[in-house]
Amino acid sequence: MITPDQKIIWSPGDVIDAAGGWLVHGKESGHFDALAIDSRNLPRGALFVAIVGEKLDGHDYIPDAIAKEARGVVAAEHWFKERSPDPSLMGDTVFIAVADTTRALGDLAAHQRRLLPAKVVAITGSNGKTTTRRTTAAVMGATRPTLATSGNLNHQIGLPLTLFSLQQHHEWAVVEIGMNHFGEIARLSEICQPDIGLITNIAPSHLEGVGDIAGVLKAKSEIVKGLKSGGVMVLNADDQHLQGLAARITTPVVTFGLDDAATIQAREVRATPQGFRFTLCAPGQQAEVQLQTPGRFMVSNALAAAAVGWQAGINLTAIAETLSRFEPLEGRLRVIATAAGVTLIDDTYNANPGSVIAAVTTLKELDPAGRKFMVLGDMLELGASARELHREVGALIAASHLDGLFVTGAMAQEVAAGALDQGMPAQQVVTAEKPVLTQKLKARLHPGDYLLIKGSRGMAMETVLKALMEWAHNPTETEAS
Repeated sequence: MITPDQKIIWSPGDVIDAAGGWLVHGKESGHFDALAIDSRNLPRGALFVAIVGEKLDGHDYIPDAIAKEARGVVAAEHWFKERSPDPSLMGDTVFIAVADTTRALGDLAAHQRRLLPAKVVAITGSNGKTTTRRTTAAVMGATRPTLATSGNLNHQIGLPLTLFSLQQHHEWAVVEIGMNHFGEIARLSEICQPDIGLITNIAPSHLEGVGDIAGVLKAKSEIVKGLKSGGVMVLNADDQHLQGLAARITTPVVTFGLDDAATIQAREVRATPQGFRFTLCAPGQQAEVQLQTPGRFMVSNALAAAAVGWQAGINLTAIAETLSRFEPLEGRLRVIATAAGVTLIDDTYNANPGSVIAAVTTLKELDPAGRKFMVLGDMLELGASARELHREVGALIAASHLDGLFVTGAMAQEVAAGALDQGMPAQQVVTAEKPVLTQKLKARLHPGDYLLIKGSRGMAMETVLKALMEWAHNPTETEAS
């Protein structure tokens, strides 16, 4: 419930009703001031929800939660049966049983979302989700109190934690939702109940869980059914898969892109020393945008954010000014000038075929006089198509005529084979473990060169970036190779 001073508190009855649980121990009187899943930083008077994760089981930390004066605990019914906890140890702590604690966490977050007046923007897609979420949050937050997903909390635990931060004063929440199997976006949409849903694009990603590109579209499209009544979908008019989706659904649609039929368009796109500049166009309005990034694909991310802002009623000039101030995060096409005269391009956050090709395109559009090199780690979660897709990426990189390709990981030979088959000279293709690859790069790079570093999150390609940045402060320390 919401108190007269606008503070959100939970009673045991609220928790039981929202999560479909039942009281095992304690009284239904009283309240919880906060909800938490981590016993290490549990506020006094909080409700501790024992989540079962990939590595840790929150039920093992229930004694810690009690010691830190949690007023309540939500635990799975099987825990009560298997552990048979001593009522004397429970003390005055309220214990509530549920069938599934992760689902209960989502149900509690959905309940809090319904209590509050804030509208929600939910963003999904194969590429650009996080940057588009940050850009959209910047656009919305420039004029209205806005809550946004922090970090990578785009899953069935992270999304509820974001929504628990919603307060009475927020007008908007901008959340990111991801997936690696069917039904996940449907559930996340059920939790956050978007007023505006946004799909950035459809590309090969998470194929282990959804099979193929048609499966990606099907999984991402689950967001449509999760919209609140009267909700709107924002879709990429330049993506053929989303063009088809827009034609099939009855939900109101706002489109963005370079396509002349898009609701929100970018016209006269041109490269500048600062990044790409374009004219942002909406029905009856236009404004100039100067992006602070070299990535051409950032134009699409900016248009997506502009479309959300426009749908929310924000002035187009204000949107353009916010987009022109926006700067990318580390790991997302961040350009780093070094003392060695080598320009490093940090795109280490993640990788799939679509984002790799977008990054290569960005690399090629930089200084035409400089040599261009790429370091690529494996693209993960591509399922049965992994070998084929890595070969295709290798071929596409070769067709871009880079000056060198350095590949590491289990799929390195597939990427190399694709590049060689496409005619890339053998002396320009290097496969090795990261430490060896780094040493070879140090010997190859010279002032004026550009190096793009990319790979899936699990490949930790930032370790290569870090080693090269350290070397760049003293570039004479190279080793022969």
